Amino acid sequence: MIPLVQKSYTMKNARNINLTIDEIISKINDFIAADPNGQFDIAIGTDSQNFSYTKIVTVIAVHNHGKGGIYFYNTEKIPLIRSIQQKLYKETELSLSLVESIFSAIPEKDNIKIQVHVDAGYYGKTKKLIPELTAWVKGCGYDVKVKPYSFAASSIANKYSK
Repeated sequence: MIPLVQKSYTMKNARNINLTIDEIISKINDFIAADPNGQFDIAIGTDSQNFSYTKIVTVIAVHNHGKGGIYFYNTEKIPLIRSIQQKLYKETELSLSLVESIFSAIPEKDNIKIQVHVDAGYYGKTKKLIPELTAWVKGCGYDVKVKPYSFAASSIANKYSK
């Protein structure tokens, strides 16, 4: 079982303002309510970079097709993870923990898709991990995207993990 994030968990928005998970859910629901005919993807993704520690960034991105979006991110430093496999497992675990924590607070509608974005791609060292990581996410009941379609992990989270 994946542990849920705590109510005290905070993330920052694009303006670097700290928000609680409840405030984030409220902002997401307001963003969706502002365009009842919009087509929304809610993507949760994580990326990490190694320094003398491992810096992990988890992102919630809400994209309204053709009309832009909003995002929130959390940065944390954990002890160094050297193995690429262990890093991707940790990233996926954090993404699943976050999606599980917000899923019930997001309205179920045909125009809203919730996805987990995994920072693995078909080219490079991570390609061999794609089958097991995507099976894990799908087994939890979520759509999954990998590079080059996993923008929450490979673009937004990557930006803040440097």
